[in-house]
Amino acid sequence: MLMPRIKELAHTVIYVSDLTTSRDWYCKHLGMTLVIDSPERKGSFLSFGESDHDIALFENPVAAGEETIHHIALRFDGTPRELGQFRQSLIDEGVDVHRTVDHGISYGVYFKDPDGHCWEVFVDRERPEANRIEAMRTTGAMAEPVNLETVDA
Repeated sequence: MLMPRIKELAHTVIYVSDLTTSRDWYCKHLGMTLVIDSPERKGSFLSFGESDHDIALFENPVAAGEETIHHIALRFDGTPRELGQFRQSLIDEGVDVHRTVDHGISYGVYFKDPDGHCWEVFVDRERPEANRIEAMRTTGAMAEPVNLETVDA
């Protein structure tokens, strides 16, 4: 199996019962900055100041008292094609890879561990913006299917 070159834990996505209340709480009590709201996805992307987002919140009315972590993301140290090779090695090993997406700012591969926890391994895309926060604001909160074999490195 091809071992991924993980650089760091990148972000966590959390389901919340009330988006506005939770977004305001994270900003007020943790000092986070709102990067972008995504009304069509009922989500908010928050940053501690450098990353395009450290925590993403998505409204899910059943979140109160339920499992609320959607996924944990790891930043990949490599090219989109190498990420595609890693994706294929997961599939070859029988791992449940359930989607591969273009987020505008990155390409991500989503899969589940043996306990059903969802993980994303992603590679950043080159962007013309000066920083990741501006890149996120420019691209918005997109998640389109992508074939990594056809992406230019």
